[in-house]
Amino acid sequence: MRGFSINLGRLSVMTACAAALLGAQPALAQTTSYAGYAETPSAALVRHIHTLASDPKDFSALIGAGKASLEIGDPQAAAGFFARADEVNPRSPLPHAGMGAVSVASGDPRSAMPYFSRALQLGAPVSTIACERGLAYDLLGQQRQAQADYRIALNGPDATEARRRLALSLAISGDKAKTQTYCDIGKLNEQIEEADEKKDVKKTEELSQQIDALGKKLGPEYAALVDGLQDIDPQSEVGQEISSTLDALDNLCGG
Repeated sequence: MRGFSINLGRLSVMTACAAALLGAQPALAQTTSYAGYAETPSAALVRHIHTLASDPKDFSALIGAGKASLEIGDPQAAAGFFARADEVNPRSPLPHAGMGAVSVASGDPRSAMPYFSRALQLGAPVSTIACERGLAYDLLGQQRQAQADYRIALNGPDATEARRRLALSLAISGDKAKTQTYCDIGKLNEQIEEADEKKDVKKTEELSQQIDALGKKLGPEYAALVDGLQDIDPQSEVGQEISSTLDALDNLCGG
């Protein structure tokens, strides 16, 4: 994977390219969170089931158990929790948003759409359902709508997953101009690595100028991202998130 085998200055350039291509802002440290707890989905599911053993109608626990079940790949169990949550509070948008996600995870994106619509009618912010609805659109072959939803989701609780899905959606839809710009910057970055090894300062500066010129094509976020990503540890949570994003983007270039 490009970027993490080189110095952090080069890492920030590649990360900025990726984030600009995805329309993302600088990454912040994120952990999986359920009802205020930072934990794995499996641990969250155990915790919520323990709560439900004492109070089978605990709405928050039912929603949390549904989300955790989806995270561990059990949409059938998730559907059961969300259905029970809807019985407890039929005016909440959360069970409907959850059932939409279940439909998507089960490979039935068309059936997901009414659930998402109902969730919005009941007051769900678009940013809370946009990531899953975007995936439904992608599965239906409607990439433009999918990408619009992913960009909305970048400001919601699913921002990390939205960035990854947007990268894949761009690959599906063939956003050739931005994809080619990213790939060109990637190639130049590899040439900078070679120039650095040869201690060819002049060549490195020339290539860096070419990268800066191409980076401007990716949007106004580019310069700010380069400035803000100098100190990222590749082994940190943020670094690993960047690694996943760049891996997805490298596939666009055949890397």
